[in-house]
Amino acid sequence: MKEILFLSVACVILGTGTGALLGIFFGLKSIGKTMAFTGGLMLGIVIFDLAPEALSHGNLPVAAAGIFAGVFFVFLAAAFINKGEKSPSRPSLYNVGIILMLAMALHNFPEGMAIGSSAIADFKSGLVVAFIITLHDIPEGMAVAAPLTAGPGNKISVFIATLISGLSTVAGALFGLWFGRMSTAGLAFCLAAAAGAMLYVVFGEMLPRAFAERKDKKIALITIIGIIMSGILLKIIK
Repeated sequence: MKEILFLSVACVILGTGTGALLGIFFGLKSIGKTMAFTGGLMLGIVIFDLAPEALSHGNLPVAAAGIFAGVFFVFLAAAFINKGEKSPSRPSLYNVGIILMLAMALHNFPEGMAIGSSAIADFKSGLVVAFIITLHDIPEGMAVAAPLTAGPGNKISVFIATLISGLSTVAGALFGLWFGRMSTAGLAFCLAAAAGAMLYVVFGEMLPRAFAERKDKKIALITIIGIIMSGILLKIIK
């Protein structure tokens, strides 16, 4: 149990923490490009990782239900967070960061389950899974931290808040440890819900903000580059 707990905490600190530092110190220098690139990376994770994994563990109806649940959850959360905004169609960067935190927390839970369930069967396998998750948590940490730096908190509070968004990885790892491999349908639903949450955040929050900050076609190109980069990285590390 201690080893699995260590793996999940290491993922949060090394992956999400590294991404948070990048977002804090470099993200706001070109927030439009940052949002477009990290949004592309997140879309790549959905296209090349989460969606195929969800379908491989379940069927299309289960995956579709999970995606809808993830989209609906983040949609409601975004509506609540953006309530009172002068321009609801263009929420503040800080609010975008809060919404991203919620989406990442939802996304990180099944990631943690993957660590716990794989490590309980084979610790070496758990190490490999943890390494993969650490790498692809970096752009997610950056995506959360960059907009949060536009809020009232200082850099330390932004760093801590971003790390908190990754704590669901630890909770998921413990869940995977205690309950072993959950039903394939249940795991498929969780993965699909994470995909749905990320899809809504990218298309409903990140890309509109990116185009609002920088109104040119380079944003679309940067997003596509992010998707391709995500696919290449996933191919290399897997």
